[in-house]
Amino acid sequence: MKRLLCLSALGIFAILASSVSAQELDEFVYLPIIIKSPQPPDCNFYEPNDTPGQANWIQDGETQTHCIVPKTDVDWVKFSISAKSEMILEAADEGGDLELRLYDSNLDELGYSYSGTDYPARIDRLCGTGYGNNPLPVGSYYAKAEHWMRSWDGGEEIPSYSISLTAFPCPTPVILTNHAAYEVWDYLLIVGEVQNNSTVGLRWGGVVANLFNSAGQ
Repeated sequence: MKRLLCLSALGIFAILASSVSAQELDEFVYLPIIIKSPQPPDCNFYEPNDTPGQANWIQDGETQTHCIVPKTDVDWVKFSISAKSEMILEAADEGGDLELRLYDSNLDELGYSYSGTDYPARIDRLCGTGYGNNPLPVGSYYAKAEHWMRSWDGGEEIPSYSISLTAFPCPTPVILTNHAAYEVWDYLLIVGEVQNNSTVGLRWGGVVANLFNSAGQ
């Protein structure tokens, strides 16, 4: 019985082989196999986002990958602040050609920045720093990214860039105790201690301390 099955199988193979020419069989055997490598994510995943009404939400701690394609493209993102907060918004590309602008809910501009070849575009609003760089109050905000030299050189496409958001509530003011105050000419010198636990903004290598009365003003 086994021998009969073997002979039947050989007969079927012979029939199949006779129906395919040697050239066709050779082409079939040596047909190239093409394996495609994984493709990078679509840089236009967030499109359309060309207007404030089409802006994508970006969350605290999130980094998104966008692109300026075509060269006239403009990208909008939006985020919300639920308590008076420090905010850092950054956008970085390899060529250093990005312009980043921040707006409030009325689309009034709050700040702008440009990237370079070795540094990102950065807009920050830090807690307790002063200098017109106060933290953001509760509300919704928008940011726009585009090619920053487009106005005079016609611009270029930016195949990929990253935009990230960091935001967290400002700390509650600390009331100093066991301190002494001295008035020296037109300066007020307070002898006390200021601690920074990474939630108080530091700028230009200095510490800025805001003074409050007992009413918190």
